[in-house]
Amino acid sequence: MLCLDLAELTQLESKSRVFALNRPALVSFYEADHLLHSGTGSLLERVHSCLTEHGFREPVRRIELLTYPRILGYVFNPVSFYLIYGHGQEQELPLAVLVEVSNTFKEMKVYLAKENVASGCLGERPVFRSVVPKHFYVSPFGKLDDCFDFIVPFPDERLKICIDTLDGVSGDKVLVSSLSGKSLLFSDRNLLVEFFRHPLMTFKVIAMIHFQALLLLLKRTPFYTKEEKPHLQTDVINPRRVREKRG
Repeated sequence: MLCLDLAELTQLESKSRVFALNRPALVSFYEADHLLHSGTGSLLERVHSCLTEHGFREPVRRIELLTYPRILGYVFNPVSFYLIYGHGQEQELPLAVLVEVSNTFKEMKVYLAKENVASGCLGERPVFRSVVPKHFYVSPFGKLDDCFDFIVPFPDERLKICIDTLDGVSGDKVLVSSLSGKSLLFSDRNLLVEFFRHPLMTFKVIAMIHFQALLLLLKRTPFYTKEEKPHLQTDVINPRRVREKRG
């Protein structure tokens, strides 16, 4: 994954022979892969618009995006995180996290986590948490009225994010998932090393999603069709329809 300062995308491209912005390359990042519903400007401008749509009014100094890039032109991001920084007295102040969740129907939904619940076990790192109804068809094996429990510590040298699914009635955990790793300097050398260490990673993501779905079907796990309960699929963004509408 890449953690990108959205104000420095062109500078990153200019110092790399491996990474490209909005054009094909071994590793590339397309702004059009994210938040197409929030205006027609740059991704940075669209994030600001999305924050406003969610009622966020605090002054923003910097925005980072933690996401998969395109590898050989392909990407599927189950989830991306926009880390929102404000103006602190001595250093930048983490303010909130926008979480962009996508499904395999090429739809996405955005959730805002702005409650800082920092714990001593994570040192000085701010931790943002939000428990919200999904109301989004992420998986045929999950109920629409279940809740997401996002726990997002702002990364330093380490990354440890938890996204659990809770039963919408009892609050019990029905799915536990996490994302962890360590930081590496953005460089052509590291991009190439990681490309060969984890070849075709974005292709693997979508392949494993379907493989795990097959295992659940073989176990006769109950599933729900997308056509069920459309009233519980709210604030859903379909980037393909947005592109067609603009075209």
